[in-house]
Amino acid sequence: MAAEVTGNSAKAVSVLPIATNPARFGSAEAREDLACDVLFVGSYWNQHRAVIDALAVLADQGFSVHVYGNGWDSVPSFAGIHRGFLAYDDVPSAYASARVVVDDATLSTVATGSVNSRVFDAVAVGAIVVTNGARGVAELFGDDFPTWSDAPSLVALVDTILRAPAAFAERAASYRSRTLAEHTYVRRAGAVRDALATWAAATRYGLRIGVPSWEVIDRWGDYHFARALQRSFERSGHPTRVHFLPDWDSWVSARDDVTLHIFGLKQAPTRRGQLNLLWQISHPDLASAEMFDRYDHVFVASDHFAERMAATADVPVAALHQATDPDRFWPDPTGPAEELLFVANSRKVQRRIIADLAGTEHDLSVYGHGWTADLVDLRFVKGDLIPNADLRRHYSSAKIVLNDHWDDMRTEGFISNRIYDAVACGAFVISDHVDGIEEEFGGAVVTYREAAELEPLIGRYLADGLERKRLGELGRDIVVERHTFDQRARVLRDVVDGLGVAGRLRILDRIPVEPS
Repeated sequence: MAAEVTGNSAKAVSVLPIATNPARFGSAEAREDLACDVLFVGSYWNQHRAVIDALAVLADQGFSVHVYGNGWDSVPSFAGIHRGFLAYDDVPSAYASARVVVDDATLSTVATGSVNSRVFDAVAVGAIVVTNGARGVAELFGDDFPTWSDAPSLVALVDTILRAPAAFAERAASYRSRTLAEHTYVRRAGAVRDALATWAAATRYGLRIGVPSWEVIDRWGDYHFARALQRSFERSGHPTRVHFLPDWDSWVSARDDVTLHIFGLKQAPTRRGQLNLLWQISHPDLASAEMFDRYDHVFVASDHFAERMAATADVPVAALHQATDPDRFWPDPTGPAEELLFVANSRKVQRRIIADLAGTEHDLSVYGHGWTADLVDLRFVKGDLIPNADLRRHYSSAKIVLNDHWDDMRTEGFISNRIYDAVACGAFVISDHVDGIEEEFGGAVVTYREAAELEPLIGRYLADGLERKRLGELGRDIVVERHTFDQRARVLRDVVDGLGVAGRLRILDRIPVEPS
């Protein structure tokens, strides 16, 4: 479950299983009135449970079966084994009195790998426990924990245990020792306390992006860029928020220790009391020394543009290229087998690579917002959106992924983020030429400078699948090694740590002092 939450959110997740209270379940005396071969404690909520068939079969075979809980009166086959409601204070003794305790986890619990409190409590007493939550108990206790999956397997397992219980009792003793040492609520409370202390002491980051609202996030690459960077900060122990344009002046954003403006079209406010960083990944035409000097440190996604701006700004300026998230972009060739794939919004202007492909006879698939008949032959438009979570399937499955840059980005050496994502999927990419692109991807990305070069390149590589595969694998190795958001986040954190006292002194310098 933790992996699923991590994969579908930008938050770091810690696993905190349920536990037991050893003051209640650490030991219990067996009672003759509660003694039975098989025990199940749980209620019936008018949904089928596999134990219904299995426990009735075990009773028919002559084993003594006790079922406690609400709702079982409506199950005819339980007429002879349902013993009503069991007071919670009597549960430890019931576990201690049974030869086998059965755990029947719900479908959602089984699927997510959670472990019921019933398992921890019964194990803590020293009972032999069998469960259908195989995934969860394997993670906590190992693969030899007794498990079942359906009624026949439960009947067979219980029959095996009851005919030769010694070996299972020995295992139960080891599970009990582990539970009392590792899976108590005291231990869980300590884990929560430590996590809260770490969270409270951590440096907090706020990532500012120009997205105007939640309704349009799918149209903004900056949103997915910020979420990927947020995941990296969170994994390294830094609570991080993403702030949309309307939130830049909010009291919530004022609580961050460090602000990082991922620059788009608008300048963000800076605040006294915060370290303010800028990462310019686009629109170099809007950069100025005056804008840069409002920050404590500036990063630019282009080597030569960073060098140029460093010569005019008073603030430190460093190159920091764009990146990808390999936890979201990896080879996954389960998408449509498209020949040429171009994923980009038109922004209601002619895209260079589409213009250079005018009249092509190749199978071109274009996805994005704003494509109209004056911008592209509409037979090539296959959709206005590919969800970000599905992009890897399309990139991985296309024979050639196409990319181009806006004129100012190409001129100033800003490499498109699309290339990093596609190459991380092992895709073969053809792009218009940008200075530094060969060094960035080790020659894995093929480029062209003039329109007349594009069709011959496409024809050449469509005919050479082995070379496409080789370059795709080479590119992926390079991107994973050099160009991930984890690596970029590490650079940002190092700069923040380096600013340290100096950065805070600059903050104090900004605060006006009233004359005494």
